[in-house]
Amino acid sequence: MNKDNWLKQFGHLLDQEGVFLKGIEKIKAAEKYYETQETLFCSPDIAFGLEHILKASSELHYIKWGGYQGAERVKFLITPDFLEPKTEQFSFAALEFTFASKYYTVEHRDVLGALMGLGINRDRTGDILIFESCFIIFLESDLCDYVLMSFEKVGRASVKGCLKEIAEIQEIERPVKETYDTVKSLRLDAVIASFYNLSRSEAQKLVQSEKVKVNYRPIIATSYELSEGDLISVRGFGRFTLSSVEGVTKKARIRIRFTSPV
Repeated sequence: MNKDNWLKQFGHLLDQEGVFLKGIEKIKAAEKYYETQETLFCSPDIAFGLEHILKASSELHYIKWGGYQGAERVKFLITPDFLEPKTEQFSFAALEFTFASKYYTVEHRDVLGALMGLGINRDRTGDILIFESCFIIFLESDLCDYVLMSFEKVGRASVKGCLKEIAEIQEIERPVKETYDTVKSLRLDAVIASFYNLSRSEAQKLVQSEKVKVNYRPIIATSYELSEGDLISVRGFGRFTLSSVEGVTKKARIRIRFTSPV
């Protein structure tokens, strides 16, 4: 593994907390010492880069997991090729906290703020799932007792927590919205204009002002050609995936399907 080459390719993923660099070091250690390695929790962009690197190695096996299907923040378990990584080996757990939804609401930012107030770094926590009368936090196992003892209020709501079995959660899937349209081409500006219902010139300005990323990589070429499975994020607008290209109409327009978070 050539660390310098990967850093040149994924330098845009270098983060203040060093999660990407630490992930690369875990990959190197798994190769060098033939030992199982586990990363910190990774944001989607960092996970994308690390997975690209891992796929290029014939000497390693890996799995990524965030506790349930479709988790955004995940960890990687990396093993030499003679071992098979399993989800049960991950060192994280889930906590469920209930609150009186009749009187209070709890938002994602409330929970994240409370965790940060306890001095817990984001790279040690996974997704935060908010429901009508409870929320679930994925976090490193060695933090569970501390958080259970320390969490009494989140926002204005009093909360009560307990350890939650991962097996009860992993059937959860993040809901997504599907939409369809036709475009003249798979150019980046054309697809953005289609999804956000913008004019072509408005879409071009977004790209040229460096507000657009494709698969977490900044793209400034409006003519950039997209492919099935590409994830497009536009600052201030959100993100969507070009899920499939479904043929051509009689008028020579390309049928496409989008998916986006609900």
